[in-house]
Amino acid sequence: GDKELHRTKHIPNTLDPIWSVNTGSLFILTTTCEELFKCYEGIEFQLKDYDKYGKNENLGRVMVPPKTLYDGGSVRLEFDIQPMPGKKKAKGKLAIRARHATPTDLEFMFELERKDGQIDVLKYMKPPSQPKGLDKRLSSILSRNTRIDAVDHHKKYRVRPYPDPRRKIDTQWMTEQAIESEITNKSQQWFEAGSGHLGRVYLEILACDGLPNKDIMVAGKVSTMMNKTDAFVTAVYEDCIVMSDVIDDCLSPRWLPWTRRAFVFHMQHPSSPIYLAAFDFDPGFDHHDPIGRVTVDLLNLTPNTEYVMYYKLYSSSRVTKRNEDGTVVIRLRVELEDERQVLLSSLGIPPDTYINCKRKKDFYLAKYACEGKYDIHSYSYKTMSTYLEELSDWQIVWFFVKEALANLFLWRSHVSWPIPIPCFPPVEQENGTKRYIRLVSFLFPFHSYLAFIVGLILVERPSLYPSFFMGCIAWTMLAVMQYRMAIPSALHHCKSFQQILLILIFGHSFARPCTINSCENEDEYNEFYNDLSSKIDAVRKDAEYRAEEKLRLQEEYEQNMEEIGDQTLDITTQKKTISFDPMKSTLYPYQVRLAWICDILRISKNIIIWEECYYSFMITLGSLVLSILFLFLPWPWILKWTARLLVWVSLGPWMKLADVFYFSKLVNLTYEERREREESARKARKLVTNEKARQARIQREDVIKLKEMKKYKFGKYIVKVPVVRVDRYRDLPLLQSYCKPYEDETCGTIGSRAMQDAGKDRVRILGQSLVGDMIPKPLTPPATEAPLGQPTARPWASKDEVNESTFLSSDSNIAAYAKVLASVVVAGIITWLGVPLMVFTVQLVVRGDFLSF
Repeated sequence: GDKELHRTKHIPNTLDPIWSVNTGSLFILTTTCEELFKCYEGIEFQLKDYDKYGKNENLGRVMVPPKTLYDGGSVRLEFDIQPMPGKKKAKGKLAIRARHATPTDLEFMFELERKDGQIDVLKYMKPPSQPKGLDKRLSSILSRNTRIDAVDHHKKYRVRPYPDPRRKIDTQWMTEQAIESEITNKSQQWFEAGSGHLGRVYLEILACDGLPNKDIMVAGKVSTMMNKTDAFVTAVYEDCIVMSDVIDDCLSPRWLPWTRRAFVFHMQHPSSPIYLAAFDFDPGFDHHDPIGRVTVDLLNLTPNTEYVMYYKLYSSSRVTKRNEDGTVVIRLRVELEDERQVLLSSLGIPPDTYINCKRKKDFYLAKYACEGKYDIHSYSYKTMSTYLEELSDWQIVWFFVKEALANLFLWRSHVSWPIPIPCFPPVEQENGTKRYIRLVSFLFPFHSYLAFIVGLILVERPSLYPSFFMGCIAWTMLAVMQYRMAIPSALHHCKSFQQILLILIFGHSFARPCTINSCENEDEYNEFYNDLSSKIDAVRKDAEYRAEEKLRLQEEYEQNMEEIGDQTLDITTQKKTISFDPMKSTLYPYQVRLAWICDILRISKNIIIWEECYYSFMITLGSLVLSILFLFLPWPWILKWTARLLVWVSLGPWMKLADVFYFSKLVNLTYEERREREESARKARKLVTNEKARQARIQREDVIKLKEMKKYKFGKYIVKVPVVRVDRYRDLPLLQSYCKPYEDETCGTIGSRAMQDAGKDRVRILGQSLVGDMIPKPLTPPATEAPLGQPTARPWASKDEVNESTFLSSDSNIAAYAKVLASVVVAGIITWLGVPLMVFTVQLVVRGDFLSF
């Protein structure tokens, strides 16, 4: 009939409107099949031009058949706009989606009508209310944070933000030693966030030290010494943001097990780091004062290992001059569901991840945690100078290249080679046994020896150049990995090529949870770091000297030009006083290009130095495979026949036939034939262009609709969270950091373990990744960590079996099939490539051609 079912909002000033959740794109049609199919002509969609003061003008209509709506299935349907009755023409297209409404859809539409569908992801993270201004200063003066115990005369500190609810009297006042011992205990409550399925990251914020006092100025006046920083820490990981409790008036805060400090993140991509930032809490509408931030890398951590990491806090990791603003201590652990799946998931392009915040105050927390103090996306001369300075610093790479070439050509020993030597007399060990053989390591110029052998072979057999070129890429990557693994601090090592290869073949690396002591190899690391720093400083000083020398020569040239009467330099000097702001339209595109170049260089550096170890492994493995394949390709035959085909096809006498039957006809075409040919070519190009424009339009629609849905659900302030690290400086853990194998203290009855897997003592926070069409829904992990058909994810009964579970756990069908297939492929490769290689080598040795000149 003529009943109006729904009316969208108008979108002003556009010929390509896109309706989203905020402009009325969604509505529910409540009807029966009988009523729907009685409308033989279908549902009519009318398009109108909105007029604020007059009558809306009809632009056209679209009639959608009932069966098309009934069978819609969320597929995008596009219709030509037809003229209204009495009108002659209409143009444009209308795209719609339709599907049967689910109970979740009905619930969402009900919330949409009530305007009650927004999710506050930080509703569990709100800090406690605090007094403002002078009241806060008065509260700080009146409340004591230390006292001397009347019984044992020990100095005790008030436990902040609150004592343990289970034992309030014992934990209201504690000594410094008791607090330091208490923070290492197991956390009582965990907050679970994120949308991934690759694994879980367990983060506990334990302490901060040496924080600056951000509350010196209160209400524009110098505060009392009693008023200090009210510290809390924000963590951003992929599509979630969490905050710790606030510790009042403390420059060395400690978060105790009963406070809000423990978080579980669900992993979407293995390269995603955790962005941590410390703030001074400010109530009201004032933004929280930033203290410092750090980027925590997770990619090279060993699963089922508990790390206690110490990091320095800096205002930014992308500018040159950055000052230390205290330290933060965290406890970290990574659990992976399937290591092979984690490895394979890194092959794709990392997804763009964003966080939406309801309040602008929370938006600045996320933005500072991810990007730091400086807004690198805004036009700034300082930002441009920082990029230029970073590009000039890349000359340090030339130093490493020169040092590597010197070690290679001068046969300098750089590879440790263990040699077994008999012990006379035998050495008695601590356990009472005797050792008859000991390993003595000596340095050997392995790379120089290998380069010498390769050079001899290539001189005699130039056809091996393609194979050895790909081999050199793998050789270089492996050499850099070896350099990383030789760093004295094991905390700065990366996953090795062998370890990742085992993951690819067998599904796990067989690597046991590692143990690293605090300040392990401190003297060796300091010596290594000081030596490296002195070399880099020498390179920088040499570069500065050459730059100053070049500038001096330029000044002498300009002075000589002035003496001969060239006045153009005076005009250039006067222009230096003009502000750079009018040049924004000219300089900002260059800033964007510089940022792109620096990001590419940073990502490339991270891959080369095995910081992005999975990408490094893929490049190395691909180079090795291609090197072996190229070894057996008959390159002389390929080059010869390629050249023959090019000559015979393009230079033979039959090219005259091509001229007679094709090219000459193009020259002799009449005007009408030429126009017809150009018109057909234009139509073909238009079809291709229209299809590309259509795909771009669909992509734009999806992005806008998803953006508006996220703004509706989570808030209008959006921050992009980098997945692949593009920081200029790496935030490395300090030598005080340590790790040990994780011991699960919940190993008890099956019931207790099942309750733990189901989320006991955890608060679930939804991630912000949305999936689906029309009404996207947040990704939610399963309600329990236990696999299907098992009561718990940890079937072992004692702590001694925890570490063995990694190696004895049964595989799924897919993992088992993958293992069998990988074994068959590896056996085939070894048979197909290894046997001919061995035969080829034996023939060379037998004929005596291996080193013939």
